[in-house]
Amino acid sequence: MSKHTKIKIIIGAVLLVILAVALLLMFGNKQPKENLERVPVSYNVPEDEALLILENVIYEKNAIKRGESLYIPYALVKEKLNDGFYDDEDEADLTLTYVLPREIIRITPDKKYYMSNDERMYTKDPVYINENDVYYMELSFLARLSDMRYEYYTDPERVIVHYEWNDFLYYEMQDETPVHLFPEVTSGVTMTLQSGTKAYYIGGYGNGKNDFVKIMTSDGLFGYVQRKHIGNSKHEYQASSFTEPEENHLLYDEKVKLGWWYVASKSGNLTYDECTRNIKGMMNVLSPTWISLADNDGHINSFADQKYVGRAHADGFKVWILVDFPDGVVSPHQNLSRNSARDLLISNIIDETLAVGADGVNIDFEALSVQTGVHFVQFIKELSVRCHNAGLVLSVDNLVPTAITAHYDIESQAEFADYIVVMTYDEHYAASKEAGSVASIGFVRDSITNTAKVCDRSRIIMGLPFYTRLWKTTDSGVTSEVYSITAMEKFIKKNDLKPEWDPVTCQNYIEYLKNNAKYQMWCEDSTSISYKCADAVSGELGGVAAWRLGLENPDIWSIIDQYIK
Repeated sequence: MSKHTKIKIIIGAVLLVILAVALLLMFGNKQPKENLERVPVSYNVPEDEALLILENVIYEKNAIKRGESLYIPYALVKEKLNDGFYDDEDEADLTLTYVLPREIIRITPDKKYYMSNDERMYTKDPVYINENDVYYMELSFLARLSDMRYEYYTDPERVIVHYEWNDFLYYEMQDETPVHLFPEVTSGVTMTLQSGTKAYYIGGYGNGKNDFVKIMTSDGLFGYVQRKHIGNSKHEYQASSFTEPEENHLLYDEKVKLGWWYVASKSGNLTYDECTRNIKGMMNVLSPTWISLADNDGHINSFADQKYVGRAHADGFKVWILVDFPDGVVSPHQNLSRNSARDLLISNIIDETLAVGADGVNIDFEALSVQTGVHFVQFIKELSVRCHNAGLVLSVDNLVPTAITAHYDIESQAEFADYIVVMTYDEHYAASKEAGSVASIGFVRDSITNTAKVCDRSRIIMGLPFYTRLWKTTDSGVTSEVYSITAMEKFIKKNDLKPEWDPVTCQNYIEYLKNNAKYQMWCEDSTSISYKCADAVSGELGGVAAWRLGLENPDIWSIIDQYIK
């Protein structure tokens, strides 16, 4: 190759490099010019609707506007905002019920009023409406009852609902910041945020130095901003401003010392002297088993007696009427799951209690099905309002808290009932596969501890058993027989048995062999009762309740009175 040819090649290569650099400078590194054209924000919602934003997330359905009011789907209310509304689906008008400590609210769809106790409260628009078989609740009414707040904006129509009181990520704009319609600089700008403006983080988009972040402004407008306009993310805690309704409990100044008295007929009231023989001056609440459900429609049977109440008051006792249902005879579910039956039942209980001058009501609905649980809790809520408006104390008997009894929802009961009675017994019962204590101290303590997680200790009443079981174990299995305290003492004496102290159960223990059978008994007596009462005192409980009067020996109540003051 000649020298001249080499020079031509070198010159050509240089020219190509120069051309490439020029092209690169002209086109290769050029960024799309940012489009600052203003475009309107539109959420494309139909007329008479508004975009519904839950905190910073767009809900799948819109809010609707009717008259002067905003409504949101009732399904959303139940799911996220307030699960306290009770749906009576068996009634033709699909009435909702909501209970406050002093007020029972009943809402019928599409009516410009609701019921507050027995008073009709008129509204400009219905607080609950049905649109094509979809139910909606009016927002301002909902906000009065719920731990939430909302803001409504126009142009475009949108409503923000706040209900999660926790940390949210946000940014502050570092300079004047255009908000784009899409995560592209070429897309139109919906607004410009000034330096220092706060915007909530939704998500990040794009790569490289033109990364975008999706944000929501405090007034519910969405868009995209370049990362170069924002600083580091920060945390903001949103606090609730909701004021919980004031509690309305009726409590005694002294500790409750209650004894249940079993009455199976009117003639049972003639046993007042027998009932109170060992307890005068030591016990302060009598609870006779007077009222039971009569049918499936809210009617009752009653053995309540005004003269009995009068004698009890003269002897210094309060009277709480026990209400139960005859197992297998009536359906508690039918009585509790319908507004009409539940209303009548409550009215009958209140009327009968007031008619004889009693001081309170003790509800003892045991062995309810899981399906009945929600209706039972609603019954307690509504009964509490009616009791308190009449000056009556309401107590509810509960089995010990377990997964099996969770449907009784002691936490919800405790919000409305005055006292929660925990029947801390039947640790081992007739169907148990092994012998054991009816109420060991560990079982009692666990029962109270678990109840105290959802109810103030001062309103927990510890149930005491005035009975035990004699267990018989053979090759065929385990059986047992119930003994009252008095019958137990006679049995021990007659058979010249020598109980030994069991420090684990805090009970005297008997064990012996007879006719190829092993017999065991964990004794309930003055000593075991004293340990339980000491726990009630140290645990600052509201008192004790004993099942049942007539099963104990005379010194039991002096032991109880010694501890429970």
